[in-house]
Amino acid sequence: MAVPNVENLSIEILNNMRNNIQYSRKDIVDEQKRVLLITKEEEKSLKFKVGFAINRLVNLGFICRVSRGNYIITDLGIRQLRVDREELKKNISKYNKNVKKYRNVAYKLFKESNEQFLRYEKTNIKRNVSERNLCQNLANYLRDNLKKYGLEDYYADTEFDRNQNMVKTIIDNEMKIMEIECDLIVHSRGENKEQDNLIAIEMKKFTNRKKRKEDRERLEYMTKNTYYNEITYQELPRHICRYALGIFYDINIEKQEVNLEYYENGQLRKEESLKF
Repeated sequence: MAVPNVENLSIEILNNMRNNIQYSRKDIVDEQKRVLLITKEEEKSLKFKVGFAINRLVNLGFICRVSRGNYIITDLGIRQLRVDREELKKNISKYNKNVKKYRNVAYKLFKESNEQFLRYEKTNIKRNVSERNLCQNLANYLRDNLKKYGLEDYYADTEFDRNQNMVKTIIDNEMKIMEIECDLIVHSRGENKEQDNLIAIEMKKFTNRKKRKEDRERLEYMTKNTYYNEITYQELPRHICRYALGIFYDINIEKQEVNLEYYENGQLRKEESLKF
């Protein structure tokens, strides 16, 4: 049997929980492996989806974390089990609206700030000033527009390398942990656990051909909704993920244009070119 989608998996996990019994993440995965007859090849996918499903159930208040990786069903979760399964599925699906809301705001914030950057920094760009200087100037426009979009509690930071008191890290598809320092990010510096990470930007001049593949992969990992099974809103993730929007920002001075790649949910979603 194939691994079900996150909504259906969330329902199955909740249905299998009993009052006053503590379940570890391993317990939940093992139960789903048994019920779904998961093959070894499907096990990795199941673990990722279980982590995402747990995240949604915690966020909705249907289960709560008693310690790292251990959960119990709440009174709200018990009451929710009494309603129609389709209604439960609808409630879990509402989780997506929150992420979509932040992503829409992120697009609008970036679009306006980038238009200002290209208009007022055109001379600097043509002078071929450093990527670091250009990145800082773009950050200034983003910072000036935060309040306009209801993001006054967010910050635009260049080369920010901390996750609380730890070094920022990501985890790749091979489960390798890597330290990172993104060119420019918009985030709450850990203050908004609902949506701490908003925009991640990697900037390159077209003539700079170094580590372009690595930059794009970093945006894929940073915009994923989950990593190896652990995300809750009761604590910040130990590895960076869940940026609403990732942008690969490629400046072609000779053609006087920027080529933009937009990443969502770990994937390249669209591309566009803008003249300056």
